[in-house]
Amino acid sequence: MVTPLTTLVFLDSTVSTSELENFQNEKKIIISVDYLTHKKLEKLKIKNLILDDFLNKEDRNHIYDFVVSKNNWYENLRSNKEFLINDINILSLFGKLEFHELVLKNLIKFFSIKNLIEEFKPTKIFVTKKTYSFIKLIVKDEIIQFLDESGNNIREKSFNTNFIEIRFNFLSKPFTFYLSKKKYSKIKGFIENIICKVNRLWLSTNYDDDIVLLLEFNTKSYKKLILELRNSKKQVVLLNRRRPAIFDKNSLKSLKKANVKILNPEHFFNNKTEQEFSLEYMRLEQEIKKLWQSEEIYKIFSKDEFSFWPLIREQFEMIFSYRLDDYLKLLLEARNIFEKLNISTILCLSESGETENAILQTNRNKSNSMLLQHSFKRYNENIDKHQWQYEDQNIFGLKCKKFLIWGESDFNCFSKNQLIEQEKLIISGSPRHDELFHSDETFETKEKKNILITMSPIVIRSGQGDLDLILKYNSMIGKLISILKKFKNSEIKFKLHPGENPHNLILLDFLKENSESPIFQTKNIMELIPSSDLIINITPEIYDSSTVMLEGLILNKPVIQLILDEYFNGKKLDDIPINQISRIEDLENLLEQFFNNSKNFNSILLQKNQKIIGKYLSYRGNSSKKICQIINNEK
Repeated sequence: MVTPLTTLVFLDSTVSTSELENFQNEKKIIISVDYLTHKKLEKLKIKNLILDDFLNKEDRNHIYDFVVSKNNWYENLRSNKEFLINDINILSLFGKLEFHELVLKNLIKFFSIKNLIEEFKPTKIFVTKKTYSFIKLIVKDEIIQFLDESGNNIREKSFNTNFIEIRFNFLSKPFTFYLSKKKYSKIKGFIENIICKVNRLWLSTNYDDDIVLLLEFNTKSYKKLILELRNSKKQVVLLNRRRPAIFDKNSLKSLKKANVKILNPEHFFNNKTEQEFSLEYMRLEQEIKKLWQSEEIYKIFSKDEFSFWPLIREQFEMIFSYRLDDYLKLLLEARNIFEKLNISTILCLSESGETENAILQTNRNKSNSMLLQHSFKRYNENIDKHQWQYEDQNIFGLKCKKFLIWGESDFNCFSKNQLIEQEKLIISGSPRHDELFHSDETFETKEKKNILITMSPIVIRSGQGDLDLILKYNSMIGKLISILKKFKNSEIKFKLHPGENPHNLILLDFLKENSESPIFQTKNIMELIPSSDLIINITPEIYDSSTVMLEGLILNKPVIQLILDEYFNGKKLDDIPINQISRIEDLENLLEQFFNNSKNFNSILLQKNQKIIGKYLSYRGNSSKKICQIINNEK
């Protein structure tokens, strides 16, 4: 029963531990806004409600669909023409996935707060400055009071900030520090300039032969494809703005052997372009400032007769203030690149990055463009419909002329969902897995079994990854560690996803507190799988499965997928070689079988593996050759 004088206290990570201690004997209703705050409150034995619990799955789905409908928000502007550069709206260079996650995260938080306030009808609310921006849109200032946040100037670090994570391992433990994107680009450019000049890797601006342009490729992972493309009778050129094209001596040696050239966009930014840049930058800067203040933008970012523009305005202003010069320069460089070079084919691994977005829009389908599939998802047809809801191609569409997919399972899934015409789908296999089929590496039988536990992080994309899922994830890891301790002949290694994700930090802290086993994040997964006897992959949401499982299957490793997603219940298929489970009891049973009779356990799975893996991957070991043939056959 809610009392007439209900006081709510919203606590988040900006509140110090000493300040939290002041609420130990309070009768106020305490709400933890994030995981770290909830963890501290539980440690202090302070009863608290979890904000995420005030928005159910159905409401989250509805918000998700709404955010997807806003992906092309800039097309609805009356002043659309004012933002065009070479007929491309410069606002469209703000990455669609970044936009999606930014808006989704803010709307979920807002409607959770709104539901909570409507339920408790408070007469007083204590908030931090971080949470105030949401609450002030719901209640009057008279009932709001600020909490003390002294000494807690925490900068949020995530996918949509202007900092990047630099990660490395030291003594089997991952460490992270942050670097501004501009500083990273300067350091990267300085190092590349020296290496490319000395080794004559820069592409000449006057090069006039046909070019196969590879966008943001990892030259280690796609080494075989790059070498094979020598046979395409076209010059292979790398354009890598985000990631380095050269990682080490081996990657440099491979690029030289394949006669690959590296395209430096700066070489296509001449004095004339610089004058154009200066004029356009001043014009666009003014137009964007006017847009942020217009009534129109409030209407575009509205839901249920409420404008959420005030919630995202500061982030939009920061992003465009910081990146406008990069966006404009990239579009002008892209135009000059296409005017000067004869690009016959474009290969990319994603369409949502800034580089890919600018190049594909500038190309306007004149050159052949191909998107290469890069993840393993479509292996259980019972969940195809659920997975499709969160597919890039469903959310953002397909910009490229062709989509090169791995195998029959992918083809059947994309064919069922008719957003992509069948003639655009080409089965090519996976070039980055070619070398695995030619591996003859063997390992001696050991007394101890090597268990590799790979962990997919919770991401924002679906909107379903709430604090309860984080707690469930922690609980499962804790139980798994306890079970494995029973088997004295086991050695455990943990592998975090290499991508930048806030949940990785939570997983890392939990593992450090609860296990002494080595933890890897940046280490190449192919240095860990071959020596492993069993792979356990933890999947928080079934739509976002890990390619590690496929790589384990290729190398004939037994794979267990521990799924935390409630949607999975009852949707298991018996004929797939992955042991898919969702209950810790089932995992313990499988581990008993594995440790007590690993030969029999392995042989049953490997029989399934040999029968089924052909559905997942075509042209096994020869995908690079197949892609080269596809490029040669394109007119």
